[in-house]
Amino acid sequence: MGAERSDGDSTAYPPCSECGRSVAAVTVFGPMAAIASPCGCAVSPTMFDGAGRERE
Repeated sequence: MGAERSDGDSTAYPPCSECGRSVAAVTVFGPMAAIASPCGCAVSPTMFDGAGRERE
């Protein structure tokens, strides 16, 4: 299930690729293992670039 954001979304945090909630942090456990916070979804560590911005 992909996340969708409206153009009017006022949060500075990117959406979780699994549930769509705002992601404040990603804990990376390995090259293919990461957990988004605060939702707890398993996400790809490549979802974000090194500066914390969502990749396009």
